[in-house]
Amino acid sequence: MNEKWIIIAVASILVLCTQIGSKDISREEYCEKLWRYDIECAIGYMFTAEELQKISEIAEKLRGSNCKQTAWNVLEWVDRNVEYDFKKASLPPPQVEISPVGIKVYNKERYFQTPSETVMMGKGICGDYAILTAALLLYNGCKAYIANITFDGYSEGHITAAIKINNSYYFLDQHLPPLDAGSYYKKWLKDGRVIIEAVIYSVNGTSELLDKTDFSSDYQITLQDVLELKEEMTRIIESEYELKEDLRLGEKLPKGYTSGKILTLTMEDMADYYTPEFKKEFAGYIVDKLVSKEDTGNYRSFKLDVEVLGNDIVAKMYLAK
Repeated sequence: MNEKWIIIAVASILVLCTQIGSKDISREEYCEKLWRYDIECAIGYMFTAEELQKISEIAEKLRGSNCKQTAWNVLEWVDRNVEYDFKKASLPPPQVEISPVGIKVYNKERYFQTPSETVMMGKGICGDYAILTAALLLYNGCKAYIANITFDGYSEGHITAAIKINNSYYFLDQHLPPLDAGSYYKKWLKDGRVIIEAVIYSVNGTSELLDKTDFSSDYQITLQDVLELKEEMTRIIESEYELKEDLRLGEKLPKGYTSGKILTLTMEDMADYYTPEFKKEFAGYIVDKLVSKEDTGNYRSFKLDVEVLGNDIVAKMYLAK
């Protein structure tokens, strides 16, 4: 008998989405056996009610007043609490063998972790980050997506989570901030990789293909954005740190104060990554970074200066007592 064997030598588990014909094996059986190694199959197994309940305690703490705020909180938590697993990333990709006697997987160690497994281990590679991020969003009632990225000239792709705001995707890729398509494209370009397409999967099984043209639009920060960002930062400082704005403050301490201090913070590439959709979140993030440099409880007045230098946002805070 002329038996048919199919050997799938996977270049990367991150891009394994093999189409299997009905005469070989059904898609259902294929996914049941290989959801740990195929991102399209994994989506059907990773976001069950039982699995989401396992991460509910964390997810509830990250819930914001809306899905934009929740997405920012989730991405910040993931960044702080999950380490990149370089050892796992260095392992050889799995190989899948499909034959008349069944399915065998070789090099099984490089597999997709469930959200709760990633929380428990505190580490993972890009697919694990993406799945956990999407799960935390889903638990909080936010629609989440998984993006499978393909690079020009590279056999190995990349996986990230994403959300959709006003009909545009924002990528939630391990570190703050969420990036619009143009900023995401430029971020990878700095690393020498050119995105040629992305398959965006929703958890209900639908998908959308983005090509290179979909990554061509990049928001450019404006002077009005900077003014509004400064206003939002000022509001946060006044309401949360009980400091009073005094526009007289500057390089020289005005009359009525005994001492002061100047805090300066440079947020690299944040001007390039800024989008008005996340104005409040950007403002709060920059304020947190600024005040972490000094105990503001020792002061009674402040003034902010915010400017764009190249691709960076530079914030300067004058404190006085």
